[in-house]
Amino acid sequence: MGSKISYKTHTTISQALAYLEEMIMHLKEGKAVLQHEDEFVTLKPSGNVTLEVEASAKKGKESLILELKWHQESEPKLKTDLKISAEEPEQVASEAISDEEQ
Repeated sequence: MGSKISYKTHTTISQALAYLEEMIMHLKEGKAVLQHEDEFVTLKPSGNVTLEVEASAKKGKESLILELKWHQESEPKLKTDLKISAEEPEQVASEAISDEEQ
């Protein structure tokens, strides 16, 4: 039988990033144990994962959803066309300026 926990909280961006950094550290080590109250899940990721990223910004509300899934000993299907940076691409930045002028 599988294990599952669900956790949701309102916190600062610094604390949320600290949680993510700690999860990343343990996942890199090969094992992460997530515990909430008396429930816990032990994750042991394989070398190949499916990464899903969903980001949106609408009317003052922004969200970022990250999902990692894996099966033990799965074959990789490498796709590396996701770019992450602090800069908007020129085309998107010029469209935003145009929208602001209207």
